[in-house]
Amino acid sequence: MRPLWSGSLSFGLINIPLKLYSASRPRPLNFRMLEKHSQCEIQFKRICFKNHKEVAYEDVVKGYEYRKGDYVVLTDEDFKKATRAYGLLLQALERTNKVAIAKFVMRDKQHLAAIKNEAGALI
Repeated sequence: MRPLWSGSLSFGLINIPLKLYSASRPRPLNFRMLEKHSQCEIQFKRICFKNHKEVAYEDVVKGYEYRKGDYVVLTDEDFKKATRAYGLLLQALERTNKVAIAKFVMRDKQHLAAIKNEAGALI
């Protein structure tokens, strides 16, 4: 499902990336990929572009291409650091039993939004 809007929530030195999705979601059909003649299921494999060999799942890392052919490799620790800001806001709203009021711009129009803690998640 594609987001209707992407942006970020900032307070102080904290910045949390956000995506806005529709509240209702159509349920798509889930098709399997099959070989045309034998109708057997097709597997997706992780293949290295350089040597055309299959790569084991445990040897796959996440990287961001900042320049053509140059990557910054991100570890699980890097992704855990991003959850700190989210957790900080979630914890503050949970402890104070309050909602946060935010302003955001979507399609050249400014809107107000309420951010609250609902079952351990920000909505």
